[in-house]
Amino acid sequence: SIGDNPHIYQSSCHVLGHNCPVTIIHDCISLLTARMIAFELEDRKYYTCCCGAHITKLARVLSVITLIWYGIQVALKSRLGIAGFLITSIGAMGVFWEMRFPLFAYILMMVVHYLFGILYGAAAVAWLLEYDEDLDLESRELVIPVFIFLSAVAFIILISCIYVYAKLAAFIKYRDEIRPHPGPYPKYAEIPTLQSNREFLIQFKQG
Repeated sequence: SIGDNPHIYQSSCHVLGHNCPVTIIHDCISLLTARMIAFELEDRKYYTCCCGAHITKLARVLSVITLIWYGIQVALKSRLGIAGFLITSIGAMGVFWEMRFPLFAYILMMVVHYLFGILYGAAAVAWLLEYDEDLDLESRELVIPVFIFLSAVAFIILISCIYVYAKLAAFIKYRDEIRPHPGPYPKYAEIPTLQSNREFLIQFKQG
C-alpha cells in the first residue's frame, strides 16, 4: 500500500490491475516507446516527382500498361512479347500483392529481357542490311539511326520502370520493418498505444 511503501502505487492509468513499483512502470514504458517509429503511408517521400502519384498507385498503373503492351505482342505471336508478358506477370504479382522478392526478380529479368531485345534487334538490322535487296540507299541509311533511337527510348523506359519498382520495394521494406514484432520487446510499432503498453507490462511481470 502507499502508506507501507511510498515507492509502491496502485496503477492509476490501468496499465496493470494491481500494485507495481512506479520505477518499473516508467522504465518499461520508456523502454517500449523509445524505439517506436511512426509510419506514415502518405509521406511525401512515397510520391513520385514526375506525376505526383503515390508509388503504389503508379506502380500498378505502369504494371497494367506493360501487361497490355505485351499482351498485344503475344497476340501478334512475338517470341519476345511472350517472354515479356510472363516476366511482367511476375512483376504484377509483386506490385499488387506488395511483395519485394517478385519485384527484385522482375527488375533483374527486365534488364536481361532488354539486353536480349537489343541483341535481337541488332541481328535483325544486320540481316536487313546484308540480305534485303529491296531497300534503297536512303532506307539503308535510316535503319541504324532508327535502331539507335528506339534502343535509347527503350533504355529510358527501362530506367524509369526500375526506379518505380525499386522505390516500391523500398516502401514495402520500410513498412514491414515498422510493423510490431512478436514478443515482450517489439522492435517497432506504428502508433504507441495504451494497449501495447499494457500487454508489454503484463508480459514483463509474468516473465
